[in-house]
Amino acid sequence: MLLFWAVGGYNRLMAQRNQIADCWARLHDTLRQRAAAVEPLLAELQAPMAAEAGALQAFSTAHALALRCAAEMATRPVDQPRAAAWVAAETALAA
Repeated sequence: MLLFWAVGGYNRLMAQRNQIADCWARLHDTLRQRAAAVEPLLAELQAPMAAEAGALQAFSTAHALALRCAAEMATRPVDQPRAAAWVAAETALAA
């Protein structure tokens, strides 16, 4: 009976791990779609915003950092330091 309980517990943990990975994969796809929409916007705004070069550079840097952190989260979604870095990058991008 103890063996069945251990196998059942292990299966539940694996199912939850797979659900977490699936959720992060969906989030990663959404972020990739957002990135695809932001890149043409950046290209169009570079010429008229020559006076605002500092803000555009900060936005571009924050965008690149958010993409890199999202890609790292896709490789290991349950790693707490990577999650904290991802949250910080998304906060910087939103700011």
